[in-house]
Amino acid sequence: YSWHSREDYSNNIYSIRNAYFGTRNGEVGTYSLAALIAKHNATLDASVRDAIADAIEAILDIPQPFRNNIGSSEARVAQQRCADLVEVLTQLKSYIEQTEAVNQDEVLDPIVSSYVDDVVPASLWPSVPKLVDAKIIGSAYALIFWIQNIGLWLFPMLIGKVLDKTNPQLVADLQAGLITPEQAAISYDYTAPLVMLASLGVAALILGFVLKAVDKKKGLGLEEPNIKE
Repeated sequence: YSWHSREDYSNNIYSIRNAYFGTRNGEVGTYSLAALIAKHNATLDASVRDAIADAIEAILDIPQPFRNNIGSSEARVAQQRCADLVEVLTQLKSYIEQTEAVNQDEVLDPIVSSYVDDVVPASLWPSVPKLVDAKIIGSAYALIFWIQNIGLWLFPMLIGKVLDKTNPQLVADLQAGLITPEQAAISYDYTAPLVMLASLGVAALILGFVLKAVDKKKGLGLEEPNIKE
């Protein structure tokens, strides 16, 4: 175990909170799972929020360094709080799957889009001032949003083109009216689009190693907090 395992574990729970709240600042987003569940099941929403907060608090109560306190009573309490969180999240998953008013594309799509727009790109923002000159930082942020929006526009089209090319018989049947769009959607072979998306993940991994090498060489401090006590 590293000397910073406690922070790593608590950050994992913060990531769960961010996904549920739809923001990175601890506030509940307008389009978020938290807002949706609170509207339909306030008791379950309160249980999820409490379980997240309890898990974070219990983890941070473990004395430092973590590696010397793995078997402590505080660590055992933290394990139980994390198990409680897993149980509550399982209940949340079941509720979403079984509740027609919640489990609809038109309800969940805005939540996913808001998360992608607000939370995912925000993970890049703290590193931008360390990589670009202050005089062009506004342009750098604009470029991030520009590239993101191009991706949101381009990749659904690319996936559609790839599906058409790799499933010609389905496309022909669909055009001939032999099957419905709904039937086609569950009949496509999605292997090629998934390989394309997986390739993006590999490219991102390579870029991450490149940035790590640049950070080590130039001392940019990309993995260090911007605000230090």
